[in-house]
Parts: sequence; structure tokens; C-alpha cells
Amino acid sequence: MCIVYRILSARAQPNRRCQHEESSHEKGAAATPLRSWQRVLWYWHRGAQVIFGLSCAPLRSASTLIHTAGPAYIRTYRYSFRASSALPSITLWSLQNRCWQRRRKIRRVDLYFVRTNFVSDVCLCTLPAPRFLATIKSCGCCASTHETDAATSYLKHLNSDEPDVDKDDNLLLHRTTPLHRAVRRKDFFAHGLFIVYNRYEANYSDEFGLTHFHAACMYGRKDTVKGFLEVVRDPNYLVRETGDSPLHLALAYDNAEVVKFLLERRADPNLANKEGLTPIHILSMARRYLSDSLRIFIEFCDKTVEYKPPHVNAQDKKGNTPLHLAMNIARSAQWKMVEWLLRRGANPNKANAEGLTPLHVISEIGDGDIHDKILAEIFFKINLEMQKTVQVDAVDKFNRTPLQFAVVNFSRHMVNILLDQGADLSSFVFPTENHFTKRLDTYCVRVWRNFKLKLAAGSVAVVESLEKRGYELDQNDALTIMKLFAKYELFEKSADLDKILNDDEEFAIEVKQFMVKPSLSFYDLIQLRPKEAEKVFTFTDYFKFSHSCIFDYSKSNGRACVLNMCEKVSRKFFRSWALESFVKLTHYRLPMECCSMIIEELTNEDLYNICLAVTSQNHLNRKNDYK
Repeated sequence: MCIVYRILSARAQPNRRCQHEESSHEKGAAATPLRSWQRVLWYWHRGAQVIFGLSCAPLRSASTLIHTAGPAYIRTYRYSFRASSALPSITLWSLQNRCWQRRRKIRRVDLYFVRTNFVSDVCLCTLPAPRFLATIKSCGCCASTHETDAATSYLKHLNSDEPDVDKDDNLLLHRTTPLHRAVRRKDFFAHGLFIVYNRYEANYSDEFGLTHFHAACMYGRKDTVKGFLEVVRDPNYLVRETGDSPLHLALAYDNAEVVKFLLERRADPNLANKEGLTPIHILSMARRYLSDSLRIFIEFCDKTVEYKPPHVNAQDKKGNTPLHLAMNIARSAQWKMVEWLLRRGANPNKANAEGLTPLHVISEIGDGDIHDKILAEIFFKINLEMQKTVQVDAVDKFNRTPLQFAVVNFSRHMVNILLDQGADLSSFVFPTENHFTKRLDTYCVRVWRNFKLKLAAGSVAVVESLEKRGYELDQNDALTIMKLFAKYELFEKSADLDKILNDDEEFAIEVKQFMVKPSLSFYDLIQLRPKEAEKVFTFTDYFKFSHSCIFDYSKSNGRACVLNMCEKVSRKFFRSWALESFVKLTHYRLPMECCSMIIEELTNEDLYNICLAVTSQNHLNRKNDYK
């Protein structure tokens, strides 16, 4: 529970004895040095300005974490203490913002009090950077305006880094230091802490087995790594919790110089961590192309005779090879990585634990025409040059093919490429509604921008590509697509957009000025009838527009615009299937022309209900026939 205290204007002096000590001397009792926590509580009750959190066994639970602040409000928290040589995890600096500007400067004597009465590892790493800088500048410890330099100077002023020793004078190195905390939080001044902890024989290890040597590899400090390695003498020294080697860490953080140095010191390029990830897996998972690190890694492994070539087909615990991971990133930067893996002998048909091949991954993860088309073309082109046959109809453990993944992902280009490469359309089974919804619920809804328009344009475009190649869509397949429109609310309410354009003049002007094509404004597009819109705006136009659409779906006007486009792009699909169903529903009593005229006046939601009614009637008839 938070208790707000008003600090008095009196300032505590570190060398001044407390009232308890004075009274003891007056009574003639032997002077007993007070514990640091007792002194802090005394200063607190006296309204001291300088009180820091501490670690001490006798105080089981107390309101602590008080910070330096002149006349200001401070917060105190309940905290459970334990005996330790270092503070477990202190969160200092809970000053109220309204009082921050009135904070008085800290005097050096206060810093001396903290330095002499508390442990040396007082961790200020949790301070917000602006307040941390203001604090240390007010101390007069550093005149630098650069945050990293200022933090380094202050911590060097506060910490002498004298490691504890046991009775045999052996260094006690198993403890968490501010450097460990800073590295795990990726704090801005972690580099400066390497200056504080500059004794290479003191390679501190935290509770997870992360050492200062590993931290230096993560932060690319080649000289520090070199110094630690002279003591450790093992370039494959692992982090106990994860099994990561120094090479894993250097590659993950793209520290090319450290990568080169470790390889020159015979770091193992094929060593796997506890997840089964090798250094080449790490490179394959990079979200950006690690040009320097990858180049150094490849050149060194290819040119050094005593090293075995990297295992490009090594599998992690999930059965993924580096090629699986490189395909899964879906970034243009990884195209070069895919090419290098394939040319170094990566197996294009190797399946992971779920039975997914790299081709499944391309078909599933693709986000946009560019990724699908270019990456798939690179994949098939290089395999053709390497004279490797790609199994385009490979199935996973659920008997799903890459073509099914491409359809579920609405990847029109990927569907065409797979069919060009010989995918068997005669045995193709249209994905189920569950397959679609599982994919959409777990990925697209959260990630895709303008998801509704992409779903509408992509689903109809994929169906058209399949039909052009000879696939015959049946009523159940069409109803599966329609159910997606209903589930994800892609149906337009006819009066919404007209009402918005009439009520919101500013938005109407904006719509008229917004061009969807060089000669077509969005206002002109929404005024067209669906049949007329089909002639001037194709599926490809809708899908491209979905990647650049500026309408905010969270607002009513943006939502109405998106749903209007969803209605238009899918109108032909709904009309063709609903017309046949409507004729069946009327038992062929109306002429086709009359049925067509009626269909034209209905919305897509009405057409969906017609198809749904006919399907339900067919199921009922089959049950009656069975009886």
C-alpha cells in the first residue's frame, strides 16, 4: 500500500550520531553501532532528505525505497528484505511529477552516506533516463551531458567493484550485478558498466548462468571479450539456463567483430543450444539481413579447413531447419539467406515435427504479392539450378498440401505458382471452414492491416484463379467462403455510406479528392453499380488498394467505406451462386430474367441467406430420403 510522506526541510548528516546513540552515551552504556537499516529508519523519522533502499535480514518487512528529493512527495512500498551482498531488484525514484522541479540538489555528503552505509551494488539501473541524468548531474559527479558518460561516471563513483572472497581468498562470483540487470533490460548505459566491472578475473555469473563474458558478446565489446577469454579460455562457454554459446549471442546481436574473433578462437559453428538452435539457425531467424555477421560466418566456415562446414540441415527441437526459419521470417532481407542455404545443400523437402516442408511455410506465412511471388520464384529457380526436385504436393501430418495453405492464406500469386509447378488440382480438396478460421483468428485479424478488404478481395481472387485452372467449385465450397463474410462481418448496410456522405460534408469532400486510380476517385467508385464497378476496378486493384487503404475502420465513416468495397469486390461471386439457389428455392416457377432482376436488388447478406436456405433444405431432403 502506497503511503505519501511529506519530507521535512531538515537534512540528515551521515556522520551525525542518531538520538539513540546519544542517549546511550549519556547513560554511560557502551556505544553500539547501529545497523544501516536502523539508521535509515531514524533518518526517515527525522524527515531526512537522503534515504535509499537497503538489504538487511533483521528488517523482515518495512516501508522502504525512499529516494533523495528535498521538499517533495515520495512514495514508499512494502518490500520483503533478505540478506544479500547485492540489492535484489530496487525500483527507486517514485517521485511525484508535480514536485520534481522543486527538488533540491543532492550534496556529496549524502552520496558518501550511501556509499559508506550500504552495499556497493546499489542499482540505479531502474531510473528513467531523464531523471537519472538529472540526479547525477545535480550530484556534481559528472559534467558530461551525454547520458551514457554521466551514468558511467556516477556508477564508477558509487561502485569500486571489489569482489567478495571466501576464507581461502577465492573470489565469490555467483551474484547478480547491475550489469546483469542492465543487460537483461537492454539499458542504454550497459556499455558504461563494463568500465566499472573491468576486472576480467571477476567474471560474475547470475542465477541463470549469464556471465559478464556473455554480456560483452551481446554488446559487441571485442576488447572486453578478448580480456575475459584469456581468463575463461573456452570460446564455447555456455549460458547455463539456455545453453547459448558466445557465438550464439554475438550473432543474435549482429556483432560482426566479436563473431570473427570468436571463430578465430575456434568457437564451434555447429554447437546447438537447449532448443536445438545452431548459429546458422540464429542467422536464419534474423529480422533483418545481417550482412556483416553472415558474410564473416560464411567466409570463415568455407575457408577454414579444420572447421567442418555448417550443418545447413540441422533440426531444432521442433524439427525446423534453418531453411524453415528463413522462410518463416517473411522479410525481403532473408531472400539472400534462403539462396545461400539452398546453394549450400539445404534440403527443400525436409519436414519438421508437424510435417511442414519449406514450401508449406512459404504458402502459409506469405503476406502480400511481393513476398509470395519473389520468394517462391527464388525457391523454385535455385532448386532447378541445383537439380533438386521439389515435392509440391507434400502433405503435413493433417494431410494438407502447400496449395491448401496458399488458398487459406489468400495468396493468389502463390496459387498460380504452385499450379505452374505441377500441383495436382484433380486431387485438391477445398479447405474447410475450420481451416480458414483457425488461420484468420490466430494471425490475420491481429496482423493484417485492412483485414476485411484483404479477406474479401483475396478470397474471391483465389477462387477465380482455381476456376480458371479447371477446378469446379461446388455449393459447399462457395458457402464456406460466404460464411467467412458473415463471421467476420463483411456485409454492408446499404444506407450507412449514403447517410454518412450526406451528414458529413468534410468527409464527402475528402472522399471526392481521394483517387483510387489515376482517373477514378473513391467517390466515383462508390457511386457505380456493382456490374459497372467490376469493369473499371478488378480483383487485383482491390487487393492492391487494401495494402494502401487510408480509412480507419474504427471510425464509422471508414468502416462504411471498407464495407462498401467489400460488397462490390465480392458481388459477382455472391450473385452467381445466389441466382442458382434462388431458382431452386422458387422451384423453377419464375423465369430466369425475373430471378436475375430480383437478385440485383438484394444485398450480399440477402444472397448469403438464400444460399444458406437452399443448403439447409438439401440436407433436410437427404435426411428424409435416408429414412
